[in-house]
Amino acid sequence: MIALSHIIPEITYPDLPTFGFGRFLNGGTFTNDGIFRSIIPPFCPKCGVMMNRNGYNTYCKKHIGSIKMGRYICPICKESCEEDRSFWEELKGNLFGCMDTIYQKLRFCHVLYAGISKTMELIFPKGKKHNPEYIHGVGREDMHPACA
Repeated sequence: MIALSHIIPEITYPDLPTFGFGRFLNGGTFTNDGIFRSIIPPFCPKCGVMMNRNGYNTYCKKHIGSIKMGRYICPICKESCEEDRSFWEELKGNLFGCMDTIYQKLRFCHVLYAGISKTMELIFPKGKKHNPEYIHGVGREDMHPACA
């Protein structure tokens, strides 16, 4: 399971293909524990025996989210390996590419750096103080129409 943190923390999406991430998964699946694994365990690169599942490693990107990637161990030679996490890197790259595009469009429209900073903070909050302010501000009726 990938936990994507956005403006409201700890939003999780257990069924990623529903959310359009299916093309990134490359034949993998998520277990009931939220661990990303291949449907069939890989073969050991040293001795060629099918490997056993051996827990997971968690990869995080601060303020974006985290993912649990499955680990494997060979029952014969004790060689260990882990799932390919290139799709996680691609998801992060796509997010930052989108953020760069938004930033460039704002600069093209001659928006001041302070305005760009405040806009980007709405999209991708990095400060601890921002989340409570945003959550309380969502319910306000006196917000500017452009912000609603």
